[in-house]
Amino acid sequence: MKLGPFIHSGFTTKKLMFITTLAMIPMIAASIWENGFDAIILFITSISSVFLMEFICKRRVVFEYNALVTGVLLALLLPANAPWWISVFGAIIAVGLGKYLYGGFGQNIFNPAVLSRVLLTVLFPAIFIMPKWTLDGVSGATLLSKEIGTTMPFFSSLFLSSSPGSLSQAMPLAVLLGGLILLIYKLIDWRVPLFYLATISLLSLLLPGSDKILGHATYLLGNPLLHIVAGGSLLTSFFLLTDPVSSPISSNGRVVFSIIAGVFTMIIRYYTPFPDGAAFGVLLANALVPLIDNYMLKLKVSSP
Repeated sequence: MKLGPFIHSGFTTKKLMFITTLAMIPMIAASIWENGFDAIILFITSISSVFLMEFICKRRVVFEYNALVTGVLLALLLPANAPWWISVFGAIIAVGLGKYLYGGFGQNIFNPAVLSRVLLTVLFPAIFIMPKWTLDGVSGATLLSKEIGTTMPFFSSLFLSSSPGSLSQAMPLAVLLGGLILLIYKLIDWRVPLFYLATISLLSLLLPGSDKILGHATYLLGNPLLHIVAGGSLLTSFFLLTDPVSSPISSNGRVVFSIIAGVFTMIIRYYTPFPDGAAFGVLLANALVPLIDNYMLKLKVSSP
């Protein structure tokens, strides 16, 4: 089989991961600003644990930006008041199961940080599925929680104010800024955030609510902006679904992939006990990538 010639984009994997790290700085800064020392501890333990796992798996000391990205994403997906040791378990899952079980970087089926978040949620539900988080001594329910005591915030504060939940939710505007950096450098396909967020918006208007939503948090129904800004929707659309390893290779495939992730996200939000279905949506969509790629390839071959 003849290989090449190829058109190179000019971006090496190292440069791509370096710019991705820079794009996450606004989220890191916002997380520390809102959550203080707790956020610093989670970032330090997550990143150091990921590098330790890389050393154990490779048996040599190597600094790689992809490991740094995984460590930062792992911390951003953790609750703001999570104990430090949960990030150690997260690193073991992300690197050991999510990455090297499949042969290492570039061969993983699932996004390592997302796989870690989902398994940690299942293993330690008391940490992740909580009706209330405590921030600055004030107890408040996460915006997507389907529990008594949840209240609809003012729209003017949605993009700037911290809402109880993961570190990435400290300031949605910071996530948008990071996503804009990725789009400016053309590191991600603009179709992914567009179709993912559009799917979430449409389903928030069309899906009927579960009994728990109707009884406790009716404001979750018919509220596209809330579902985009609250939870992990923005982080998912710009940083998780756009992972080049665990997403489809074709542009049309990525559109289908994004829509599927959006559907899964909203079904889990509306009809399960989990307050946010973004991570589950990514993981389930990752599992379907081989089928999506295969189907798109057949369409291309059969088209005149």
